Amino acid sequence: MLAFRDGSGDVFVAREVVQQAFLGRRFQLEGRELVIRGVDHDVLQNVFRLRCSDGSRVPLDREVYDQIYEPLVATFAATRSSIPRA
Repeated sequence: MLAFRDGSGDVFVAREVVQQAFLGRRFQLEGRELVIRGVDHDVLQNVFRLRCSDGSRVPLDREVYDQIYEPLVATFAATRSSIPRA
């Protein structure tokens, strides 16, 4: 799940960024198509929750994120294929 662990004032900025990135987007959940109507940050569980068109609140997790944005895999370590041969 997408969580935010910085200063308390920064949570409001993060919520705005997440809202701009996801507001109005569509995704599938249990065979239903949902539209994101808003974003809330659950301070106690430190997770973003999406307010959806059917009235449900869904955690912003990898399943939802990957349907909206192309999942990318990154690593700080170099892989064998990226190391130039001498």
